[in-house]
Amino acid sequence: MQDSGEQLIHRMVLEALPLGVYAVNRDGKIVLWSAGAEQLSGYLRQDVLGRLREEELWEEGENENGAMPEAQPSPVGSMREPHPVKGRLSLRTKSGRFVQVELESVPLRDDVGRILGAAKIFQPVCLPNPEQRRQDKLGAFGALDPLTGLLNHSMIQAHLRESLSLHALYPVPFSVICFSVDGLPRMRERYGQAAIDTILRMVARTIENGLHATDFVGRWLGEEFLAILPNAGKTTF
Repeated sequence: MQDSGEQLIHRMVLEALPLGVYAVNRDGKIVLWSAGAEQLSGYLRQDVLGRLREEELWEEGENENGAMPEAQPSPVGSMREPHPVKGRLSLRTKSGRFVQVELESVPLRDDVGRILGAAKIFQPVCLPNPEQRRQDKLGAFGALDPLTGLLNHSMIQAHLRESLSLHALYPVPFSVICFSVDGLPRMRERYGQAAIDTILRMVARTIENGLHATDFVGRWLGEEFLAILPNAGKTTF
């Protein structure tokens, strides 16, 4: 039997985890509910312990491929699986709001293998925003500069050609801005290539953050960047 000091340390670690942690007995009743679970769900311990079954908290959500496959075991109620089970579900919070989370279930057994219950761990799913999804797709097609994350030379050149062709048909104004970083050769000699790479990444982020979502910016040459601003003419500046 563990002494009170070890139990206190275990409790402190459990309460400090930025995750939702709970445990259910063989009947599916919740018998442990961490501080992280309270924060993520809005349910306090006295709302849950001995009162709720875990099925009352969850609705099956969608995974990256759509609906969860029927052949995949659900982490809710799963105790007899020999290995941990993980899935994406919707947590019904106390306020009635649904939060998409990753839930993992780990079976709890005694020394002779009898099932005592299951431990559950959950945390919110961090879904990429539309801009991040767009960047991921461009990266998959090889359209991004690997150092700065901006459009590479070929891609920004294609956007420039497209803008010029469109302007020939419809004289909607657009602007092109070229940025050049001076003094890099001397800094490379003194501080090395790693410092130059850091500078170029910082310049790229600064330019990108100063433009609109509809603008295009890419790495034109080694230390030059090109930005294309649709619908921007002389009166814009």
